[in-house]
Amino acid sequence: MRGNIKARETLQMLLEYPIRIYPEPEEVDPKKKDKKAPPKKKKKKKDDFDTPTWAEELNDVIKKVAEMKDLA
Repeated sequence: MRGNIKARETLQMLLEYPIRIYPEPEEVDPKKKDKKAPPKKKKKKKDDFDTPTWAEELNDVIKKVAEMKDLA
């Protein structure tokens, strides 16, 4: 019974997490690509996603995962 309650609490925490919206991938036309030009290096964009409060500390996340493994 305790495992079912913990599973429901964990599911609720995951459901409260906002859905991420990813940018559309750029379309590349292979016919227009110049084979002689070196490939351009792209800068990595930093994710501006909010981290839920329960996942801010790594130790808390590890503890939560361990609890879920013990209940399984």
